[in-house]
Amino acid sequence: MKEIIYLNNIIYSKGIIHFMKSIFNLKKEDFSIHICGDYISDEYMNSNQIKISFQNYLNKLLSLGYNITYHGVVDGKRKNELLRKSDIFILPTFYKSEACPLSILEALENNLLIITTNWKYLYDFTDGNLIYLKIKSVNEISDQLIKLKSQSYFRECKKKQSQISIKKITQRSYKKIISSIILKNKL
Repeated sequence: MKEIIYLNNIIYSKGIIHFMKSIFNLKKEDFSIHICGDYISDEYMNSNQIKISFQNYLNKLLSLGYNITYHGVVDGKRKNELLRKSDIFILPTFYKSEACPLSILEALENNLLIITTNWKYLYDFTDGNLIYLKIKSVNEISDQLIKLKSQSYFRECKKKQSQISIKKITQRSYKKIISSIILKNKL
């Protein structure tokens, strides 16, 4: 069983609802899912609307027997424990001011396989070596997760991802890299 973690704010444009919908296409016994974050407003839903929508999907998935846990806001030791025990990090974002979320850096530092979108600067930031999804594609999320059940495909993706220079991407170099990407895209 693969362990999947979504570690970010519960915001519609971070793709949380699309991820929740994709879970219905998965076999219950194939994945254990951990979701962490606080309910935050965006231009699509206010914090109360996203909370209600998320909780409705969560309750439905739990009633169907899916192995899914909402941990709320986590930090420090608890966050590190969840990252260490996970295999796959997912963030199907289309958040309007996304650059490269710190949660992706934390996932890289913990050697997790990362699934995200080719949105804004994410592709440039990671040299194109992650698994990239189309924006708002529920089927593509579930298709990728189903493919990752195969150990050979999982290892192939991990090998490609290992080509990302962790020295290039550290929390200390975050601002410098963002600045260079923005300047490159302005030219």
